[in-house]
Amino acid sequence: MVEAHCRRRALGVVLAPFVLVVAACTSGLDGAGTTSESSGTTIPPVSAGEVSTTTTEPQRVVPDPDPDPTRFDADAAVTTGQLDNGVRYLIRENDSPGGALELRLAIRAGSLHQSDPGDGSAHVLEHMAFNGTESFPGNSLDDRLAAVGAAIGPHLNAYTSFDETVYQLSIPASDEAIDLAFTALAEWAGALRLDPDEVEAELPVVLEELRLSESSPRAPIQNASTEAYLGHTAYAGHDPIGRADLVADLDVATLRRFYDDWYRPDRMTVVAVGDVDPAEVEAMIVEAFGGLTDRGAGPELVEPSPPLPTEPVIRVVEAPDTTTSFTSVDWMLPAWDGSTVGGERLLLIEELLFAIVRTRLDDASLRGTNDLLVVGGGRFGVTRTVAAGGFYAEADDLADATRVVVEAFRSTAAGQLDRDELDRTVAAFRTAIESELDTIDSVQDAELADALVEVAIGRGDPSSAPDRVARLGALLDDIDIDELVQHAAWIDSVSAPIVVVAGPSADDLPDEADLRRALDAAVGAAGSSDGATAAPAALATVAEPVAPLSTRDLGDDAVEWTFANGVVVRHRFSTIASDRFSLVAASPGGARTMPDWSLGALDTATDAMAGSGVGSFDPVQLDTFLAGRTVGLGPFINDAAEGFGGSASPDDAELLFQLLHASIDGPRVDPVPLARALDAAAEAFDAVQIDPTAAAITTAHRLSLGEDPAWRLLPTPAELDALDLETAAALVTERLGHIDGGLTVVVVGDIARERVESLAARYLGTLSAGAEVDGDPEARPLPAPLDSNVSERLRIGSDAEGAAQLVLTWRTVDPDRTASGQADRMLLEGVLADLIFERIREELGATYGGRASIDLQAFDDTAAVWIVVQGDPDRIDEIRDEAVAIVDELAAVGPDADTLERARVLARRELDLVNNPELVDRLFAVDEPDVQLEPADIVGPLRTRTAADLAAAVRRLLPDGQRVEVIVEPDR
Repeated sequence: MVEAHCRRRALGVVLAPFVLVVAACTSGLDGAGTTSESSGTTIPPVSAGEVSTTTTEPQRVVPDPDPDPTRFDADAAVTTGQLDNGVRYLIRENDSPGGALELRLAIRAGSLHQSDPGDGSAHVLEHMAFNGTESFPGNSLDDRLAAVGAAIGPHLNAYTSFDETVYQLSIPASDEAIDLAFTALAEWAGALRLDPDEVEAELPVVLEELRLSESSPRAPIQNASTEAYLGHTAYAGHDPIGRADLVADLDVATLRRFYDDWYRPDRMTVVAVGDVDPAEVEAMIVEAFGGLTDRGAGPELVEPSPPLPTEPVIRVVEAPDTTTSFTSVDWMLPAWDGSTVGGERLLLIEELLFAIVRTRLDDASLRGTNDLLVVGGGRFGVTRTVAAGGFYAEADDLADATRVVVEAFRSTAAGQLDRDELDRTVAAFRTAIESELDTIDSVQDAELADALVEVAIGRGDPSSAPDRVARLGALLDDIDIDELVQHAAWIDSVSAPIVVVAGPSADDLPDEADLRRALDAAVGAAGSSDGATAAPAALATVAEPVAPLSTRDLGDDAVEWTFANGVVVRHRFSTIASDRFSLVAASPGGARTMPDWSLGALDTATDAMAGSGVGSFDPVQLDTFLAGRTVGLGPFINDAAEGFGGSASPDDAELLFQLLHASIDGPRVDPVPLARALDAAAEAFDAVQIDPTAAAITTAHRLSLGEDPAWRLLPTPAELDALDLETAAALVTERLGHIDGGLTVVVVGDIARERVESLAARYLGTLSAGAEVDGDPEARPLPAPLDSNVSERLRIGSDAEGAAQLVLTWRTVDPDRTASGQADRMLLEGVLADLIFERIREELGATYGGRASIDLQAFDDTAAVWIVVQGDPDRIDEIRDEAVAIVDELAAVGPDADTLERARVLARRELDLVNNPELVDRLFAVDEPDVQLEPADIVGPLRTRTAADLAAAVRRLLPDGQRVEVIVEPDR
């Protein structure tokens, strides 16, 4: 993804306000994951005919697109085949991260294919795959897979959408793990037990997942949006998660019928990517799946081709437990076939179109020439055969914002599109496309496997990266303004806008009549766009470079340079991510040296700076200047440090160093980015009053650390009122516009040592020191750990049927920085996650998921342990009692042998996954060897730690008498 300027806000992506797919359902984490559908299908494009929307402007009659159906050749690096029974397979050898294998079983059957639309049988059946097969009754398969390094959640998962069900396995590339994994895939495909007792035991877990979905603050918005998009299609009522009343009544016969009808060999594809011999994997697939047969005759697989709406669809949604009011305006689109010549061209045209208009709207917002506060947009998939493109905006007047957004798109359809706009967007797209080739050597197994799933289920481009990059590059050269304008006019002539306006109170929202008037008033006009004002020629110009005073060899191919101005630069070459490097520049300081500001307020100020210009560049000039560059940089102020973090490709390394120099030499805050940051901070503060998870975590944080602003996560309304433009600019200048106090810059990644030294001499050694910053972080240590357990119980929100939230946390001094201490923390984190899943989710059936984490704070020798579980309000005390019982039992005797061994295997896998940011951390701690250990240092202790060692670690890290307990329930 190309980063034009690092901003902690999602403005460059679609903010579609509804769930597109359901459920990574086996996750033992905190809630259901979602995933969006990508565009392109094997279904012929929908012809919507020559119709017009109901606006006051007559629509142009534009011919329907006639895409070339020629299909692309498959990637020769992918071994493909099909068994006699119809099972297909796609296999690719890959060595990132190495020693591992990613497996997928993709089934062309989802909730669309349920005989009763809302019964959730496709989704429940996916759950049941982890609750008993012929060879592995009950949860024994989960236990066996965990024993070889595949834990529920991070390595073992699945999801169900409208159109497909996909099972996911991530395993070490050992013979034992691979044999077991293929047995698991084959048994999910054809040997589910569907034991009535297991179904009865699993339904409460599914219902709790459904509760979490329906009690989400955004559930009213998601439901209304889904209905707006799909209510007129065959997908209506087929939400993958199902309806609670129908799910509760599901029986084995219904599940068995869906399994027999739709889990058929000719609808299955096995995907394998990893550090394996494709020929050996192919033989395993033949052995595991060759005997799979149909279980009776199945229904015909029919995929709908939904019509495009010819009249505006408008929904006004009151969502009392949300904090944001917005308008979302989208145009429904055909799901063009991205594996064909014509489909690829149309996809690229639409992606360019919506990106251009989004950028135009955002530029106008940043200049203050429209009243939109936040802008997002793009093209996105809804289901296999439904796509859309459009825009999201926040503003005080949402009816007028709707008019502004629709008018911007219709103006493009009327011919308002200039060469500068197109060139800027094409540059960004070209860089993103070419980066696929630049980073191909380090693409991870999971990413490649997921891409092949898209091919398997009929959406993805099967060709090789070099072929794809060459084609798309040629298309970017060939697509011109007239073609974009014509296609925008076609969209406007055949697809009426879908408008969803939502917010906490209906009193503050426009009604449907207001929005219809806004649509009627949105008459696109031809003309020239405003364009960006001219930008300076360079981000930073400096005098002659300054050579370092000294050079130090740090070992492990790392080096350090020290400059006369006090800047220290450390570099380590790494190809973990090819054609990318990370940079972090930090000085001591942070909230501990600033008693008048909270962490949350400082974060708001740096958010504002991140969205602003740099030096003499305003935000629009900066984004335009950096268009097509792979470079990003953003500021931070945490509790004990302040500085910048970023990344770039080697080709854009000088720009990143220029950005850092200019950001220190001339930090700035601009009005609209500050308004956006303040608005986001106010929404976060409001969320604590209505969102159970936010309320529980912030309350636990306060009980653990007290009221000192240095530890307060959220700014108060008074702080936000005080953070005006002058104050914010002065604050970031004081904290970030200097290098006094010892700036250390760490660079890790695919960039040569000589290049870093040269750039550091030019852009870092030449920085002036600036004013001295008062305050010593060590003078304000963390508060002492609690001397007794504390608890708090809250009731918030308006959803009487919503979920409750439990948070348990301990903060203790943990001086054990040895390899054994680190092994204890890794093992304990795995043991806690395992037991939460097994005892609270699977045995009690009172939660969909929970999580545990252990964070070590090097600065104060403290460790923070968090256990977070969301569940049934009527059973939250039962959940709490079980969680505490787990901790007490571990403190007494430690984990049993099987649980410890599973944690040991998973921790060993975790040690193998090192990334550039971790190497950055190690270089920062190069003079503190007991703070940052190498993975090899921890391997030995992982093998030898015992249950007694873990029991001692529990008593040290989770002591009775220092526990914070928070329960947040819906207000009913």
